[in-house]
Amino acid sequence: MKIILILFMFSSLYLSGDQLDDIYNQIIDEYSKIASFEATLNQENYWSEIDRTKSTSGEIYYNTDSLYISYDPPDEQELFIQGNSVIMHDKKSGQAIYMDKGEFLIRPLDIIKSYWNDSEKQIISTQDDFIQLLIVRPDEEIKISLKSGLITSLLISDKDKNYVKYQFQDEKINPKLPKGIFVPVFPENTNIIDNRTNGE
Repeated sequence: MKIILILFMFSSLYLSGDQLDDIYNQIIDEYSKIASFEATLNQENYWSEIDRTKSTSGEIYYNTDSLYISYDPPDEQELFIQGNSVIMHDKKSGQAIYMDKGEFLIRPLDIIKSYWNDSEKQIISTQDDFIQLLIVRPDEEIKISLKSGLITSLLISDKDKNYVKYQFQDEKINPKLPKGIFVPVFPENTNIIDNRTNGE
C-alpha cells in the first residue's frame, strides 16, 4: 500500500510539472503574437511599515520595445520605458526623472520570465479558461491570474508583506496605438533630473 501511495504521489507531481510547462508555453505562445497592447490598468500598492494602501488607475500601452503608462487624476503621473531608460514624469510637481532601466520590469511577460526558472511553482486553481498560479522565491512571491493564456492580474509581495497588484481590463491586442505615444512631451518649465549612469 505504501509503495502504491508513493507511486501515486510521484505521478501527481509529474502531472503537475507537465501542466505547469503547458501553461508556461501557452503564455509564451500567446504573448509572442502581441506586437502592440493597450489596456486599462488598475494598480494597488501596500506598504506594511506605515500600513498604507494606495490605489491608482490609468492606461497602459506597449509594443515590442517601448512602454507608456498614464495615470489618471489625482496622480497625473506618466511612466515611459524607452530602450535602457525609465522616465517618470509628475505633472503636478513639474518634475521628470530619467533613470537606468536596469532590472526594472513592467511588462507582464517579462515579470513571469524573470521569476519562472528560479522559483517554486504551483497551480492554485483552474476553471474553464481561467487559471491561477503561485510562483515563490525566498524573498518574494507572485500570484498570477490568467485567461486563455493572457495575464489579467499580477500580485507581487515580499517577505515584509509589502505588495503591488496590477489588474488589466479592456485589453486590446495589436491595436493601432496613438502616434507618438512613447515620446515624452513635457511642459516648458519642467525640471528634468537625469540620474542615468551615462547621462543623455
